[in-house]
Amino acid sequence: MIPVKLSDILRAIGEIDETVSVIPEGNPFVTGLCIDSRKAAAGSLFVAFDGEKSDGHDYIEKAFENGAAAVIGSNPQKLQSAQIPEGRALILTKDPLLALGRIGQLCRERYEGHVIGITGSVGKTSTKDLVYAVLSGKYSVMKTLGNYNNPLGLPLTLSNLGPDTQAAVIEMGMEHAGDIDYLSSLTEPHFGIVTNIGTSHIENLGSREGILHAKLELVEHLCGGKKLFLNGDDPLLYSVKDSLGVKPEYFGRAAHNDCVLLEDAKHLENGMLEVKARYRDTDYVIQLDTLGVHMGMNVLPALMVGASLGLSPEEIQAGLNRYEATPHRLQRIKTDRYLLIDDTYNASPTSMKSALDTLMELAGGRRVAVLGDIFEMGDFSREGHEEVGRYASMLGLDCLLTCGEHSRSIHEAFLEASKGKNIKLCEHFETLEELKNALPALLCQGDTVLLKASHGMGFAALVDMLAG
Repeated sequence: MIPVKLSDILRAIGEIDETVSVIPEGNPFVTGLCIDSRKAAAGSLFVAFDGEKSDGHDYIEKAFENGAAAVIGSNPQKLQSAQIPEGRALILTKDPLLALGRIGQLCRERYEGHVIGITGSVGKTSTKDLVYAVLSGKYSVMKTLGNYNNPLGLPLTLSNLGPDTQAAVIEMGMEHAGDIDYLSSLTEPHFGIVTNIGTSHIENLGSREGILHAKLELVEHLCGGKKLFLNGDDPLLYSVKDSLGVKPEYFGRAAHNDCVLLEDAKHLENGMLEVKARYRDTDYVIQLDTLGVHMGMNVLPALMVGASLGLSPEEIQAGLNRYEATPHRLQRIKTDRYLLIDDTYNASPTSMKSALDTLMELAGGRRVAVLGDIFEMGDFSREGHEEVGRYASMLGLDCLLTCGEHSRSIHEAFLEASKGKNIKLCEHFETLEELKNALPALLCQGDTVLLKASHGMGFAALVDMLAG
């Protein structure tokens, strides 16, 4: 974190209750930001939240013990009863989430490097990891870690901007209209990337058109050169090419993509993904250690950012040689019995179909798909799950195992579409525990096993069991 004076933080927060707040003499610097008292350290600021499982106000004294220079909270009784070491700050505010956001925004305002903001229904985490890898070929880079891409996590990400950070790759998630507007107002990216418009969170947005408009809230907060990179193979994103106030640069396979054209993406015999693309009259042949031909599309905006910031094709490849996926994103795990594809980070109908494609690309043993519920689909839930089931049938899986209330629609659509075909194994389980108990007996030596569901299904536990 770029050190910030406490007085500047107080001004950024704005509305605080001075009758309860304790402000020490002098003007100490804050050098870190956290919402977990265990991560408090000398000079840090701890923001206490009253959460579903625990109340951060109960850990104020622990944060001070660990070295926190200041604590922000919203419970006046618990703040007043806390033991405050001499020289430390205790601040009462009505809205700690808003305070956290304003501190994150302050950190961004003091940062002078490049900022890349990424959103989209599918592929934003992989794209973030790829942009980070590319830029690491030349710059000192930081990126959003884990799921710190929401109003709670993104300010913490921005607080990690350091004086030596030359580029920041920020992922922005969304559940409701206005989320991207808020997050991008904190981030103020120089480069904006929208990977696609799918059906994730359609329960809250009502339609794909609603998702489109919510994702494009990013455009209003672009700064500097205002570079906007959009997936031109997505009809909705391509439909807004003349109406944004910023001229987008499109990438994709279709010939109308005027900026980057994906010419080919295929796996080589050594397992590497080879991506051929053309950008600004330069041909790129890139190799990447990853599963999934669909990852070729995610390479394109990373290439665009790198080239825009002056990286040569050799530097871009050097960066991609360092590529590491976020855990549980198409991770290949080889055990004594199986080849596991761990894609349990999250799910949508589009990403689930792409993961099934990846499963079918791999040779050896039976192809087994273990699929769970896709959340936040609203009225589109049944249709989306059925779409996955029909697609799985078309691919010719050896085995389909589903789990959860909504994934029963995958199971039923698979059976309906597979009438007359030789179905080897297709079973549905109501609960994760039932699936966990049955799974070892259903798998065979040499199977290739895909595990994918929304994060809340807890499928990571299945990976741990099978990989252990």
